[in-house]
Amino acid sequence: MVKPKYILDYPLIKEQIERLLQSVPTTLERDWPNSKTPPPLPAFTVLLGTVCIASNAFKTIRFLCSEKSDDWRHRPEMALNVPTLARTILDSLYTCIFLFEDLLGRSDWYMSSGWREMAEYVERAKRDYDSDAGWAEYFAEAEPSLEKLAKLIGKPPDELRRTRWWPTPQQMKTQTTDASIKAFFGYLDDWYYREFSQISHITLPGLIHSAGVLRDIGRGETAKLEQIRGYHFMQVVILMISLYSEVEAQIKIGVSADLNYVWTMLTEHNPFAREIYDRRNYATRLA
Repeated sequence: MVKPKYILDYPLIKEQIERLLQSVPTTLERDWPNSKTPPPLPAFTVLLGTVCIASNAFKTIRFLCSEKSDDWRHRPEMALNVPTLARTILDSLYTCIFLFEDLLGRSDWYMSSGWREMAEYVERAKRDYDSDAGWAEYFAEAEPSLEKLAKLIGKPPDELRRTRWWPTPQQMKTQTTDASIKAFFGYLDDWYYREFSQISHITLPGLIHSAGVLRDIGRGETAKLEQIRGYHFMQVVILMISLYSEVEAQIKIGVSADLNYVWTMLTEHNPFAREIYDRRNYATRLA
């Protein structure tokens, strides 16, 4: 893991990020269906839901990383959990880029694979708990819900059960047909996904990352915690702005001014931000 050393005062970009957190989901929901190229329902559902979930994860991370809180239950060491939550934003970035490569086909794939996943859960539940009266209400609701969802997707259950599984972020690299996307996914795998996974799964690098800092805190030493908190929060800001930039570049919802300002601040202070900015050619795509 790179030693945290790149510092940017969050107040320099706070106003713009606050506007983006509000405007991107709201404008996407309000304006995209009424645009000259309205999305099909599956694409609208998947993309809007992905953006809203990532935005909520960012707000949670922002709270965990805050230096001061009115909530007495807030503890600085909670920031060590940020990489686990950051995977939600990272996964959202992968999904957004992968979807936009073939928005209609892949949103249908996403929905169909999701139906299969839900159906197999119901089947496992029936296998193990069909005779349990406590599950009766669940089964009474779940099976009609699956039928309704199949009709919305527009495919019979037998066909949906044969759907290929939606790829994991690391599998998307092998599914894309765009060489630049393949290379970018490889970059994200190496410098974000791998690190977040090590911490989430508590492999040795993840154990050293978190347990060592917790031991320092027990001794009254907080310098490493402060470095790591700042480092991970900047990672999250970069990924969140990347996600919003992908939406703006593809749909043009009118948030490029705030995005360009934040990118200017980030790229001047953080080489990782500069790498993503250049690799995805945001200078041109957000113009």
